[in-house]
Amino acid sequence: MGAQLYMSCKKGEGSPEGSRFLAAGRGHFALNAPLPQSHLESNISAINRKVEAELLEFLHEMHPGSWNSLSVYSSRLIGFVDVTVTDIPVMVASMLRRP
Repeated sequence: MGAQLYMSCKKGEGSPEGSRFLAAGRGHFALNAPLPQSHLESNISAINRKVEAELLEFLHEMHPGSWNSLSVYSSRLIGFVDVTVTDIPVMVASMLRRP
């Protein structure tokens, strides 16, 4: 039984939903119950989900040329230089600036 619980814990480490169990020491396991959220935390989570859905919808409706411009702009913001867009396949080529 312990081996099955341990394997469930190890499989859950890489997945977004995680495992139903937590390893709580050698040979000890516990249920992985979600922590109760405060009213503020639940409001923030709801707003984050709404903004994420709106952003995804906006990106899906974006013209491909605008997507390329956004990719170049965001790449430059995070420190890439010599950013160019190639045609086929559409790709952003750049180099990371070294400090």
